[in-house]
Amino acid sequence: MCADLAPGLLVNLLMTAVLSLGVQFLLWRISVKTGDATLADWWWGLGYGTIALVTYAHTAGVGVESRKLLITACALIWGVRLSAHLVMRSRADGWRELDRYENYRKQAAAAGIDADWYIYRKVFGIQGIMMWITSLPLQVAQFYLQPTELGPVAMIGLAVWAIGFFMEALCDWQLGRFKADPSNKGRVLDTGFWRYTRHPNYFGEALVWWGIFLIACDHWVGLFTIVSPLRMHHRMAYRQGIGWLEAKMSNLRPEYADYIRRTNRFYPWFPKRRGTAR
Repeated sequence: MCADLAPGLLVNLLMTAVLSLGVQFLLWRISVKTGDATLADWWWGLGYGTIALVTYAHTAGVGVESRKLLITACALIWGVRLSAHLVMRSRADGWRELDRYENYRKQAAAAGIDADWYIYRKVFGIQGIMMWITSLPLQVAQFYLQPTELGPVAMIGLAVWAIGFFMEALCDWQLGRFKADPSNKGRVLDTGFWRYTRHPNYFGEALVWWGIFLIACDHWVGLFTIVSPLRMHHRMAYRQGIGWLEAKMSNLRPEYADYIRRTNRFYPWFPKRRGTAR
C-alpha cells in the first residue's frame, strides 16, 4: 500500500461494501411490504453521505482533517439535498410509485417472473454495488497522509462541485415550480437551464462527481478512482428509462417532440432549428 495512505483502507472498503449492500437489501424488503420501490431513489443521496461519514469516523485521528471534512461535507450537502428533493417530489405526486418501477413490474409480469425479485436485481442489488464503487473517491481521499494541505487540484474540484451542485439544485427547483403551476399542465419547460439541455439536473449531478473526483486527485492515488465519475457521467448521460420516458412524453405532448428536436439531450448548448441533438 502507498506510504502516503493511512492504514485501514481495505478494512474501510470492506465495511462500506457490507453497509451498502446490506442497506439496499433492507430497503428492498421494505419495498416488498409496501409495494413501492421508490425507497431506492430516496436513499440514493443519503447513501453516499452515510458512506462518507462512516469513513470519516473510521479515520478519526489519521489523515488530513481539512480534506476529510471537505469531501465529507460535499457528499453530505449534495446527498441530503437530493434525497430531500426526491421525497418532496414523491409527496407532490401523491406518494405513488415512480413510472420506471411500475414499468419494471409490467416487464416482470410479461416475462412471467417474480416482480419483487426482478426489481431487486434491476434496482436495489445493482444500486448497492454501484454506490460502493462510485463512492471510492469519498473513501480513498480520507486516507491520504500527504499533501497536508489542500492543493490547487482540490480547489478546482471544489469549484466544479459547486457549479454542479448549484445547477442541479436550481434545475430541480425550476422543474418543481413549473409542475406546481396548474397553468403549465401539458406544457414543456424550456426556459432557464432547460433551454440548453433536456436534462440539466443530470448534467449538474455529473459535474458534482467530477468535482469530488478532482478533490480526491489531490494525491495521485485518486486517479485510480476515476471509475466513479466515469460511471456517474454515463449514468446521467444515458440514464436508464430516459428513452422510454421521452417517447411517452412525446406521445402525450406534441410540443415535447419539438423540444427534443431542438434541444440537446445532455450537454448544454444553444437551441437549434435543425440537426440532431447531442
